[in-house]
Parts: sequence; structure tokens; C-alpha cells
Amino acid sequence: MKLLIGLGLLLATFLTHAIGVSCGDEKVTYRLEDKARFDICPNGDGSLSIFANSIGGNYHTCSFEAVAKKIGEQYVAIDGTCKISFVLSNNELIPTFGENCRAYCGMRAS
Repeated sequence: MKLLIGLGLLLATFLTHAIGVSCGDEKVTYRLEDKARFDICPNGDGSLSIFANSIGGNYHTCSFEAVAKKIGEQYVAIDGTCKISFVLSNNELIPTFGENCRAYCGMRAS
């Protein structure tokens, strides 16, 4: 039993550090209270690589990874049918989540 718990903790630690975007010193992390985190890295073409991770109702975790392109004053990232748009203003990230993003959460995640 102790071995299984130890392996589970080791795997959880590995996954926590292995997920997300990696661009060294250029990575910026935005936190939305204690419920969501956005890791953002600039790409050479003006787009942003993003990894969003959140904890929702019943402690379901949601994750989303995509490239966000700037359209007007906001960035838009689409993966499948999920669309996340956000504005970067005064060192703050202000997101808007599309209705089809629930498929990225909990037991519905694919």
C-alpha cells in the first residue's frame, strides 16, 4: 500500500512539472485567484503559446493548450470546439471562456 501511494505521489509530482509551456525566462504566469493558472510564452510571429489549467466544481480539473492569435485588442485561442479569448491589461489577464470548453474538464476531458 505504501508503495502504491509513493508511486502515485511521484507520478503526480512528475505530471505537475511536465505539463505546460516552456520558454525559459520569457514565460509569464497569470493566476486567477486560486482557481486558474495561465502560462504564456511569446512566439516569434506575435502569437502566444498558452497552457491554461483550472479547478472547477467538485474539484474537476480542466486543462487547455493552444496558440493564441491577436485579433484586435484580444487574443483568441481555439482547440477543437473550445475557444478562450483574453485581454492583457495592466499586468492582468482577463479571460472569456466559450461554452464548449466543458469537454476539457473532469471525466469529460479527452
